[in-house]
Amino acid sequence: MKRIMILMLVFFGLMAALPVYAGDNVKCSDLGSYQELKIESEDMALGTFSNDDGFELTVNSFSVQHVDWTSNSEVFAVVWKSFDSIVTVYDSPVLSDITTGDGKHAMSHLSVCYKQRPTAAGLLSFEVGSFDFWGWLKRKM
Repeated sequence: MKRIMILMLVFFGLMAALPVYAGDNVKCSDLGSYQELKIESEDMALGTFSNDDGFELTVNSFSVQHVDWTSNSEVFAVVWKSFDSIVTVYDSPVLSDITTGDGKHAMSHLSVCYKQRPTAAGLLSFEVGSFDFWGWLKRKM
């Protein structure tokens, strides 16, 4: 009974993240209000790729038909572009996955769709601008 329950959980968990063929060149912005990290096939390598906003994706292994990755922020969807776009949309955001192609065509590029959450430093920082603190203090004394 326990083995059947585990298989059911695995099956239903995988069903929510099955890749869907989406035709032409799908971008993250086509899927919602997501930011995008795009990695061209000629740039694909082991290591970390990042955007200016602090999002990082680490490629652990790859071939012409798969990319094993982890990220430092939640990923909502991945677009594998080869002959067609193959889109994997996660029902719950993930921090890692193995994204695969169609088994026929090599990858053109990989787009990772995410929403960057503000950091504590970003929430606490503010710009004073041209406020003259010392002048204001002298006027108050």
